[in-house]
Amino acid sequence: MASTGILILLAATFAGAGVQAATGFGFAIVAAPVFLAVIGDKSAIPVLVALHIVQCALLVPRVWRQAPLPHLGLLAAGAAFGCPFGLVLLDRLPVTTLKIALGVVILAFAILFVVRERLTTGIGVIMPGEVTAPLTALVGLASGILTSVFVMPGPPLMVYLARERWPRDASRAVSLTFFSGCYVTVLGLAAASGQLAMASVIEALWLSPAVVLGTFAGMAVATRLSESHYRTALLGLMILSGLGAIASGL
Repeated sequence: MASTGILILLAATFAGAGVQAATGFGFAIVAAPVFLAVIGDKSAIPVLVALHIVQCALLVPRVWRQAPLPHLGLLAAGAAFGCPFGLVLLDRLPVTTLKIALGVVILAFAILFVVRERLTTGIGVIMPGEVTAPLTALVGLASGILTSVFVMPGPPLMVYLARERWPRDASRAVSLTFFSGCYVTVLGLAAASGQLAMASVIEALWLSPAVVLGTFAGMAVATRLSESHYRTALLGLMILSGLGAIASGL
């Protein structure tokens, strides 16, 4: 890979890790379109999954105790079925279709983000209460599929958390903890099915320092940047990333 491509991947990894560390989601929104464009094939997906696992190893030990365990268990049960199904879809999708579909998902995520903000504006949060088992498991199923195909389990869970209006700490904890389980499952399944090449592992290793730096930068920026300005910037990144992915697929 040319040095320019390496620098672009390092920058995308750093930016994605920073956004994820600050908000609990967003790594793939920023990085996935760039990885697919630079690497040029579906081997970009396991690299992104491996990088997510590196970041989860840094973040999850700090937050997992704040995650409501009944909800987490049902989400995990749904994802256990969704992740394998998503890998089958990934194996059958051509790269151009994957890029366009990824762009559409990101733009849909941007719309969901706006809806979530409108739903929660001026409304107080409540503590996680009674578990709606079928709905929670369905959210886990959808997130598992999106993890395998796009490394992006966030959209279904964001809508679910907006509906429940959980406190920010509980939402961030359940998101990061659940996502880490999805990433480990998908990487394990990819390795077992032969979809994880040694080249992808090597790429993830040399990109890992950018994950570490981006993670700590994101945690630092989150304490200094106002909530409204940061959410506006994140929304802009989602829209640009979605349009970029669609353009590269066309």
